Amino acid sequence: MKEISVNSKSDNYKVIIDSLESVEFVTFNDAFFVIDKNVYNLHKKKIERFIKKFKGKKVKYFFTATEKNKSFNEVNKILAELLNNSFGRDALLIAIGGGITGDTAGFAASIYNRGIAFLNIPTTLLAASDSAIGGKTGINFNGLKNHIGSFYNPKSVVIDTEFFTTLPIDEVICGLGEISKYSYLTENSFNNDLIKNFHSLVGLDEEKIVEVLEQCISVKASVVENDEKEGGVRKILNLGHTFGHAVESSLTYKLKHGQAVVIGMAAAFYLSNGLGYIPEIKLNEFLTLITRFRPYIKPIKVDFDKVMSYMSKDKKNRNSKIKFVLPIDFGLTMIDMEASVKDVKDALSKAISLFKN
Repeated sequence: MKEISVNSKSDNYKVIIDSLESVEFVTFNDAFFVIDKNVYNLHKKKIERFIKKFKGKKVKYFFTATEKNKSFNEVNKILAELLNNSFGRDALLIAIGGGITGDTAGFAASIYNRGIAFLNIPTTLLAASDSAIGGKTGINFNGLKNHIGSFYNPKSVVIDTEFFTTLPIDEVICGLGEISKYSYLTENSFNNDLIKNFHSLVGLDEEKIVEVLEQCISVKASVVENDEKEGGVRKILNLGHTFGHAVESSLTYKLKHGQAVVIGMAAAFYLSNGLGYIPEIKLNEFLTLITRFRPYIKPIKVDFDKVMSYMSKDKKNRNSKIKFVLPIDFGLTMIDMEASVKDVKDALSKAISLFKN
């Protein structure tokens, strides 16, 4: 078993990497489960064994995890089920699924009875490495990614790597995309390890997967401990996301989040170079890991004006200005940077061209 502590100003909790069967939550009797339907079908026996550990009231809510369902409509259904089954403030809401499931269920937990306990069991590599950690919950709204939400920490996060064994290759690549982000936010040895072990990670080598998860979670925990509500340094975790979210939204989520983040990071690197913050040699060094994703990300075409429109509504903007996270070296990143529309479009165009056949 591996344990990593996250100590924020509002709550302390642990991220546990272990089999679900080994984990106990004896302080809770009543449990409401929000479960990704697909995950349940693939891992029914494991999930049912875990559910049996709870001695009180137990209700399962099966969720179809799509970006469309990351919505008020779905949150309303979860809240209605909680209310109809008379769950009180002493209940535990448990999410079993990927980032969409965890974000949606976590948001419901944060507003039901002004907040009930929340346990996140991420079943995708992306959620385990990033979205399940740090207390962000939320839903999409009017086509905008994660525009409605709350900061609400879980009681714990439990990562059982057995869930990863049934992930399709696209989901593995999405997870590695988000993991790669962390390798630019710390010393370059992490980035070098990802380049060296890329094919082993794609193949879900368990030892290496656990190693990189520990590194990502430790980096995020350190950042969140210093800036829980994203007033400053936590913004570095948005590397690639201003571009990535806008591309995702413009394509109506036909491109998966982790893949969009990879393209978004490439665009951020090109923008940093175009604005004179990094030389060509550093740009090429940054892009080395990105190019490992080329066989796994299909070429895309975007409407640049539509992308810019979505960027203009990004929740990270300030004073009606689009803000970018731009790296200048490994472990050294600038936040709240601005750029002209021309420079932004040029950077994104170059990033998209990287993934053309």
